[in-house]
Amino acid sequence: MSLSVYEEIVDIVDTLTQYNEWYYVKNTKSHTILTKPHYELDRIDIEHNNNTIHFSLPLHNSQYSFYRKFIDTDHNAIDFFENYISEQYDLLQ
Repeated sequence: MSLSVYEEIVDIVDTLTQYNEWYYVKNTKSHTILTKPHYELDRIDIEHNNNTIHFSLPLHNSQYSFYRKFIDTDHNAIDFFENYISEQYDLLQ
């Protein structure tokens, strides 16, 4: 059985907890939030709701974040998240 797009994104999120002190604030079947100690504004918030994957991602070294959504069958969501992690945090390379 192949993984859904959201499940593949959650697998990527799991690798983040191994780097740079990211930890789970919330980790349910459809909603994941990560942050770092002393950098609570750096929140990665990913939710799977109504056939849509919602990303709210922090901008590195900024108090701002950005929002993006994909339908839950769009594999571009995986590429988007991997590129975000690679560019913002130099991970997964």
